[in-house]
This record gives sequence, structure tokens and C-alpha cells, in this order.
Amino acid sequence: MDELLTTDEMAQADRLAITGGVPGITLMENAGRAVADVVARRVPLGTRVAVVAGPGNNGGDGFVAARLLSARGYPVVLLLVGSRERLKGDAAEAAERYVVVHLQRETLRRELEQYERRHSSPLLDEAGHLLDRLTGGRFTALRPAGADTRTLVAVRADGEELGPEQLSEGTADQVFLALRLAGIRQLQGERRAAGLPAVPVVLDDVLMTFDDARAGAALTVLAELAADWQVLLFTHHGHLAPAARTAGAHVVELGAPAPVLAEPA
Repeated sequence: MDELLTTDEMAQADRLAITGGVPGITLMENAGRAVADVVARRVPLGTRVAVVAGPGNNGGDGFVAARLLSARGYPVVLLLVGSRERLKGDAAEAAERYVVVHLQRETLRRELEQYERRHSSPLLDEAGHLLDRLTGGRFTALRPAGADTRTLVAVRADGEELGPEQLSEGTADQVFLALRLAGIRQLQGERRAAGLPAVPVVLDDVLMTFDDARAGAALTVLAELAADWQVLLFTHHGHLAPAARTAGAHVVELGAPAPVLAEPA
């Protein structure tokens, strides 16, 4: 028989887990994933799902569930009760992760449509080579889904083609990065041909959903590109620093920001 905890008991269990060294955001990710798993078992793929999130930690669980369900291919509508300014701590971080992933997926969808409309085969070839490296050979190419469509598919090493809605969150981010880097490389080549200097490339936390192997592969690619361009990668994930050094990148640790002092009344 399963034991159900009261609200106070659940709060105490969370406090004990955090005191024991489990980050609060990890507990939130686990709770949101459990909700997403239940929805996926009970609701057919493609069904529109509405997630109502409050400003507290339960709302943070909702942001996680919404992000994961969207990554699995469910059309998700997320409703926030209250203002974003009320989100604090782990709930604010979960909300930020949802917003970042949502914007990336929407941008990826628009980029795929634009690339298909432009019939940019050389660019897609370059993006496919980069995707091959970023995924360790699991995905080897990007190509149009069909003559009458405006979307792309990612091609697995075994030849299976997956559309954007079928990709995991991490793989979708790797496709997005491969397309961005291929487009930037094309832009830099055009500037060089016109006698113009290369522009700096600034990336902010683009490896958030990458596992260690794919993060290492991405850092190696970025370090190679940095031989020709200035590449700046910002991240608050400290575990990436050793992998970046191994890839040959120069790592600068900024440290904690200085406290902001309130002006006297």
C-alpha cells in the first residue's frame, strides 16, 4: 500500500532531502517529470495539454512538466497564476528553463522553415556534419521532410528520420546549435569574401540540456571555430569548465557578483 504524505510532511521531506545534499531544483525536476510521465501514459500524443502554474514550488513542478511534455510532442499551453516577479528560487529557475527551451524550439521551427524555403543545401550539409559531431554520430544529417513541406527531419545513423516534434529536448537543442553554427559559418565566409572582419560569436548557456559526452563534443567544435572567430560562451554550469579546458578553450571564472547595496532612505 502506498503511503500519502500530508502537505507538512512533504515539506519536511523536501527540507531533509535538501539538507542531505539534494539540490532543490533536482527535486523539482523529478516531481515535474513524474507528472509528465503520468500525462504521457494517460493522454494520447498530440492532445493539447493545459498546465496551470502558481508562483510557489508546485508551480515550479508545473513548469518542468510543461517543458518535458512539450519536448515529447504535446502542444502545451502554460498559464501562470500571478506575476512572474513572484517566482522565487527553484520555481524561478524552472520557469526560466521552460522559457528558454520554449523560445529555442520556436526559433528552431522558424529557422527550419526558413532554411527549407531558401533551399540552402550547402548550409544543411554543413549543419548535418556539425550535428554528426555534436551527437557523437547518433544523428548524421538534416534534410527536407518532403518536396511539399517546409520542415526538416534529423536523420539517425540507422537512416530513420525524425521530425522536430519527435526529438528529445537535448537533441532538439543540438539540431538548433548545428543550424546556428552552420549559418554563422556561412555569414563569416561571406564577410571574409567581402573583405570584412569576422564578427564575434556570443553564446549563452547553449549546453544546458547536453549530457557530458555531447557537451564535450560541442566544446571541441566551438574551440576549433575559435581559431578563426572570437567565440564567447557564457554558462553558470561549473562542471563544464574542465571539459572546456580539455577541449583547448580558455576558461575565465567570474565568481559571485558583488552584493547590491540599497541606497539609504
